[in-house]
Amino acid sequence: MTLSPRHYHLVGGHEVLPKVLGEKFVLIHEAGGPLTQTYCDTFDWRLSAAGWQLIDDQEALAARLKLVQADSGALVATGDCASPSFFWDFPPGPLRSALEPVIEMRALLPMVCVRGRQDFYRVLDRREKTVVRLEVISCSVGGPGAEMHALLPRLLLDPLKGFQREAQAIAQFLEKQSGLVPLDVDLFSEGLAVLGRSPGDYSSKVRVDLSPATPAAEALRQILWQLLETLLTNQAGVEGALDSEFLHDFRVAVRRTRSALGQIKGVLPAREVVLFRQEFSWLGSITGSARDFDVYLLDFPRFQASLPPDVRDDLQPFRRFLLKHQQQEYRKLCRHLASNRYRKLIARWRDFLQTPGDVEGSPGGTRPVVQVAAERTWKVYRRVMREGLSIRADSPPEDLHELRKTCKKLRYLMEFFQSLYPPQQIRRLIKALKELQDNLGTYQDLHVQVDTLRRFSHEMAEEAEVPAETLLALGRLVEALDRRQVAVRHEFSERFAHFTREKNQLLFRQLFKLPAQEQP
Repeated sequence: MTLSPRHYHLVGGHEVLPKVLGEKFVLIHEAGGPLTQTYCDTFDWRLSAAGWQLIDDQEALAARLKLVQADSGALVATGDCASPSFFWDFPPGPLRSALEPVIEMRALLPMVCVRGRQDFYRVLDRREKTVVRLEVISCSVGGPGAEMHALLPRLLLDPLKGFQREAQAIAQFLEKQSGLVPLDVDLFSEGLAVLGRSPGDYSSKVRVDLSPATPAAEALRQILWQLLETLLTNQAGVEGALDSEFLHDFRVAVRRTRSALGQIKGVLPAREVVLFRQEFSWLGSITGSARDFDVYLLDFPRFQASLPPDVRDDLQPFRRFLLKHQQQEYRKLCRHLASNRYRKLIARWRDFLQTPGDVEGSPGGTRPVVQVAAERTWKVYRRVMREGLSIRADSPPEDLHELRKTCKKLRYLMEFFQSLYPPQQIRRLIKALKELQDNLGTYQDLHVQVDTLRRFSHEMAEEAEVPAETLLALGRLVEALDRRQVAVRHEFSERFAHFTREKNQLLFRQLFKLPAQEQP
């Protein structure tokens, strides 16, 4: 049986270790010194979800950055990089290659800062061979720039290959003779717990556990409250422009809020719904331009890759244009987020959601949420079917855009209420819908990008002298996007047919078609 690294609390720290092990084992103090480490992850915990930890060890003599397996501590990759944020900040090598597909466009952020002392020991057998390595850590933890909290000293037992039996004997001695109890959390997890956090405690997904009998008004307030929390959680990241996904998640929370207010009708007081829909429409509009420039910058490597290698660098002036306007739009957005209008909207919305509503004039508010959910979802699904079946080869792009918007409304409804339905079945339908949405979204994005890139070419020429090579490269890029748009358009029929296959239609009917007696 393979013994994994084990962690113990060791009251008294490295000074008591010789007494704990007693005279049965030969203990050699190998090294000791200050401990200065930072555990990093993305805001949405992508490294933790992959089972990894990234440690920035400021005291390391060799590679400063270590990517390790969270469960075993096994080394995945190492590297050196001063103050990395994105994968593209790392030099080419194993560490960058490991991080790129996992963190993608997200920034690495400091999650737990560790400050203290570490001491390393070797345990020798009778032949004076090293059979186990021990590490004693006495430290405090905190968030970046926050107050530090002292932890109990920690002992790490690290088995060596080929000496599992010896490691097992030492572990048994520590536990049975010295009374140490193995910990089920590593240093990173313990530090997070002290800070009131845990891996995966943020997700942009809607996670509301609803009971079918819950009154619809109460259920809707729960959903809208979680969306407000998501919006506010991302606000600081938007204002700090930490990475593009803070604004993305902020905007999705706004869109979902607008969709809930617009699609789930007759549940909340109509007067307040009208007012808040207007204000959230404004909030959506002020975030649009900054997000557009985020998207173009995220797509820039793909733009370059669509051109012949010898002209790809000709797009660099275009990238500088995008960066300049992105920064301008973020400054405008931050002014809006600091405005009285925004502050009043959030304050009034919070009060509205926290105050039990008067459902007078809102007949749907007292109905069981499962009935309201099924009724609304079935209605929007039927609309998706009508709009999709009406699209022909010569249908204008506007028709596909309308279908895309209706699909988005359907997706939001299904995600809001998915806790009411069998998980495997609802996930299957959401997955099928998402595949259709991906096609429609790519087509719409390409349609808009072709027009926008032409406009950007004119704006660049008006703002500054632009190399002719850049304008020619943009022209070739537009042609490439145009060709891809045609190809994506041809894929629509297949994607829609897959979504509307008989077993999906039967499942939609089974989950969302209300019996006649339950319909209002």
